Amino acid sequence: PMDLKEKTVLDVCCAPGGKSFQLADKGAILTSIDKSERRLKLMRENLDRLNYDLDLICKDVFEYQPKNLFDIIVLDPPCTATGTIGKNPDLQFLGPLENLGDLIKIQQKMLERCSHWLTKSGLMIYSVCSLLKEEGENQINKFLRNNKSFSAVHPKNKDRLNQEGFEIQKDSGIRIMPFFEEKIGGTEGFYIAYLQVKGSN
Repeated sequence: PMDLKEKTVLDVCCAPGGKSFQLADKGAILTSIDKSERRLKLMRENLDRLNYDLDLICKDVFEYQPKNLFDIIVLDPPCTATGTIGKNPDLQFLGPLENLGDLIKIQQKMLERCSHWLTKSGLMIYSVCSLLKEEGENQINKFLRNNKSFSAVHPKNKDRLNQEGFEIQKDSGIRIMPFFEEKIGGTEGFYIAYLQVKGSN
């Protein structure tokens, strides 16, 4: 696990707050932003109960302007949520794919914008609960082609990698399929990439 103590972290699209609370728990100096006041309301209630100290801001990432750079940015942009289909079978009738083109553009713009807010050894963690390569591997490969100052890095913990449904690809991140951990009911389908500013170890 990454040592987050005293690291400055930005959690983008943070509501309903699960990631923020885990980050705060590990000692990160945290700024969390989300543009939905409605979703933040619930997060604020949980925050009061859990008593974490973090800076919670209701702001669209495209309007947000940080005062300082961050060591780590966690970006969880809007996506088709196709990875949750096991738990939301209705999803297939809701036509998330109709919005795919728009979602890809938003993800791309968010990646681009956040990439300017990292310290010189900074790390951006991009995650989508999507099964589609367009929102995962392809999106990240395109970002890396256009942003030569970044490289894809892998998490240090390699002990789970040979399990079916959990793949690490050389340059394009981690792909977790919904049948991973099937014995305990499966997980959601995810794609995660770790993007580090070059010139750092």
